Amino acid sequence: MMHAFATLGPLATVLIACTSAAATEKLDRGLIAVRRPDGSVYVGWRLLASDPKDVGFHVFRAPADSAPSERLTAEPVRNATNYVDSSARDTADPKALRYSVRAVDDGRDNPISDAVSPIDERKDAAFVRIKLAGNYDAQKCAVADLDGDGKYDYVIKQPDFNVDPYEAPGYWKKSEGTCKIEAYRSDGTFLWRHDMGWSIEEGVWYSPYVVYDLDGDGRAEVYAKAGEGDPRDADGRVTSGPEWLIQIDGLTGQVKRRLPWPDRSGFEKYNYYCRNLLGVAYLDGKRPHLI
Repeated sequence: MMHAFATLGPLATVLIACTSAAATEKLDRGLIAVRRPDGSVYVGWRLLASDPKDVGFHVFRAPADSAPSERLTAEPVRNATNYVDSSARDTADPKALRYSVRAVDDGRDNPISDAVSPIDERKDAAFVRIKLAGNYDAQKCAVADLDGDGKYDYVIKQPDFNVDPYEAPGYWKKSEGTCKIEAYRSDGTFLWRHDMGWSIEEGVWYSPYVVYDLDGDGRAEVYAKAGEGDPRDADGRVTSGPEWLIQIDGLTGQVKRRLPWPDRSGFEKYNYYCRNLLGVAYLDGKRPHLI
């Protein structure tokens, strides 16, 4: 494993994660079960890039955590990644049911997925709810697997306050605080907080971050812009001081490495033309690149 760096003129640096094979996320089946108004249960799951073309799926149901599961499908489900359990209408306590799936290819059974209980689309919120570690609103949220368990975790940026670089009279406003990046496991467990500091003004224009597994170890890293100290001018603008691209360990929050951010020289109005963008692309069709 190695990294290569290339600069595209004065404006962009490309970080290439060099791997021996095409890189893909290592995700689980992402299984969900939803109880529908007629009492049936919809079960859906992911088709993975590693699945063969002829893959099929068996669906299993257990009446409770400790009870053995029964196979609901006589033949594997093919050409689809969902199944409707109509027999669940006769279940006294549908929320006690536990559903799982197993991929079948060439007659071979693969490991069975983690089991899930159905939510009720008439009563339950059809979204994931996690409790933030403080009294604030999140501005942005990224999803990636930080701990290597195949489930999407969450990396948020807070607070929900935005400094806009527009320079019309009376429009500019100083940052009220500093941006923080926070990580949470898929179950909502708080992992860590990274304070971006006063060198990064609040708002989407100045505080880019992306979350992706560039090194191919199965755990995503966090990449963000960084500075040093408090270089704000009297009016609150940051127009001087060193700037960096940093790599943050997705599980621990530790800054693992940093690279110089593209130079700000040559921009007549630095605060307006602020060069603060990050993105991930498979530029060669095989490996992820950070731009």
